[in-house]
Amino acid sequence: MTAAFDLIGRTGADTCQIRCSSENKPVVWVAVATFEADKAEAAAAVTPQRAILRLAEQLVDGGQCLTCHRPSGVADHLGEMPLDELVCWYQYDPERETFRRGCQGIAGDECPTCHDTYVDLPAHLASGAKGCGTAQGDADGPAKS
Repeated sequence: MTAAFDLIGRTGADTCQIRCSSENKPVVWVAVATFEADKAEAAAAVTPQRAILRLAEQLVDGGQCLTCHRPSGVADHLGEMPLDELVCWYQYDPERETFRRGCQGIAGDECPTCHDTYVDLPAHLASGAKGCGTAQGDADGPAKS
C-alpha cells in the first residue's frame, strides 16, 4: 500500500489519505488525493488496499510517461502486459516495494552501444554517457544515417 501512496505522490498530489465509512454495510474505504488549486480525486472500494490502487490507476492510466512519452497504465503485478511496446506500464515490484516504469528497464539491461549493464537504461541513454544515446547509438541500436 505504501508503494501506491508513493505513486500517487509522483503524479503531483500534495496529500493522500484513506477514509472509512462504516455507517452502513459493507464498510466502504475511500482514497483521496488533493492537488494545487483545491483540486481533488477520489476512489472507493471495500478494502483500503483496493481503494488506494484504484486511485493510482485513475490518476496514472491514460496519462503520459514523462520519460518515454508513451501512454501510461498501472498494474499491481510484474510481468508481460498487453501492448507493452505502446504503453508504459507502472508495475508493482514486490522485491523493491515500489511501482516501476516499464521504460525503466530491468537490472542487467545491456546498453546497445557500450554494452555495459544498467538498472535504468533509459536514464543512461538520456545522459549521453560514453556517447550512448547520441549520434553513435540509441536504445534501438546504432544510429541510422
